[in-house]
Formats: sequence, structure tokens, C-alpha cells
Amino acid sequence: MFKIVKKIMMAFFAISAAFAMAYLSVVNNIGDNSIDPIKSYDREYTKELKSGGELCIKEKKYAYNGADVMIVRVDNCSQLDLNLTFVAKFTDADGNVLKTQIRRMEGFPKEFKNYFVFETGVDFETMSLNITASEFNGEAYAEYLEPGHDVLVEAHPRRVSYFNDPGRPYDDPLVDLIVSYPFDCTYPTDELFRYSADFVLFDVNGEIYQIDHAYNKDISASKFYGDHVERVTLLPDDISWDDYVLPRELKGDLKGIIALNSVFLDEQ
Repeated sequence: MFKIVKKIMMAFFAISAAFAMAYLSVVNNIGDNSIDPIKSYDREYTKELKSGGELCIKEKKYAYNGADVMIVRVDNCSQLDLNLTFVAKFTDADGNVLKTQIRRMEGFPKEFKNYFVFETGVDFETMSLNITASEFNGEAYAEYLEPGHDVLVEAHPRRVSYFNDPGRPYDDPLVDLIVSYPFDCTYPTDELFRYSADFVLFDVNGEIYQIDHAYNKDISASKFYGDHVERVTLLPDDISWDDYVLPRELKGDLKGIIALNSVFLDEQ
């Protein structure tokens, strides 16, 4: 009898361990920053750093809202935390500069990847990117932020925002699209961080469906500050909830990008 009970207990612990491993796998993959939702790039190259190592650069041009957008992926393939400045010049077919944009990020961690989104508002032919880098001597907090790429889009009736009646839909509600981006924080304590970022939602065809922006938002390893999912609300143009059907391009396996612009510790 004892042997039977022992075998049952061993089987129970084995099953429990299997479930625990599966749970940990899911948690660890929430912020899986290794899978790239951009399957092919227009251009790939490296920039040698004077301090040693290199930056690995990938560029992809998209059409969006009647203009062109450039998404640049940067991998810090060095052993130094960096301050980076990007000066992008966008030119037409004749080489005329149509627009210049600047992006900066302080504390870009070593062996870290990030995206930078250039919304130009123009149709351009080519982009030239000048990159300057210097060593960052502080703590690179971006190391502890891990955006994932598997996003979920859900349609909801727009709800009343009055404090005395929260959560009640309007009498004739319009539509809210809620886009959920996995976003994990792995800092060893429950410190609160502030970040700014661009959110890019791709449709099932891999084209940009929406670009949104966040400024000075908070994130922490503590569950008190959320469930490690960042949600962005899109507002379809004056569409009644009763008439709304989720577009075909938003059905299926959807991907997205959280492109960090800054990360700092909230010292208040």
C-alpha cells in the first residue's frame, strides 16, 4: 500500500513540476525580445565603434498614412552601454533632402536590441543615417525592459469616463480597439521606471496598421503596477459599435513593436 501511495505522490509531483515548468516558460516568453516581427529588411550593415565592437543596423521602409516610414533596428554588438544619436536625412530620387529627423537614446545597454521609428510625413526615395556613439557611465535601465511581439487586438464598446459611473457603455457607443503588447520588467526590486516609446502594430500581412506613442509612462517588476501587458487604445473613425466588424487584416497572428526612446528611474 505504501509503495502505491509513494508512486502516486511521485506522479503528482512530476505533473506539478511539469505544470510549473510550462508556467515559467510562458512567463519567460512574455517579453521574448529575440523574435523579430520584421521578417526581411531592405538594408543591413554594421558600424564599427572606436571603443570596440559594433552596431548592427537593419532598415525597413513602409508606407503608412499616405507617407513613408522607416523602422531601424539597432543591435548593440559590443560590451559597452552607449549613448546613441541618429541623424536621418530623407531624400527624393534626385538627391534633394526632403526632411531631417533626429533620434537619441541614453543608456543603450550592451548586447541589447531596440527599434527606432521615423515617421517622415513625406514620400522619400532613400535615407542616409549618421550615427554617433559614446560610452554611457550610468546604469542602463533599458536592460530590464523586455517588450514582446505577439499582440492581441480586441474590439469593445466605448465606455463612459465619468468617475461617478465608470465602465458603463454610452447609450449609442462607438468602438474602441484595445491593443495589448507584452511588456515585462525584470528589475530585481519593485522600483518604478518611466519610459517613452513608439508602438507599432502590424496587420496579418506584415504592413503597418497603426503607430502610437507613449510619453513618461510607468512600469515596474511589481504586479501592483499592472500585469506586464501594455495596452493602447485605437479609436476607429465614428463607427457605431452595433455596426462594427473587426477588419480581416486584424484577425489572426498579429505582431507589434515597442520602440523605446528613453528609460529612467522614477526617483520621486
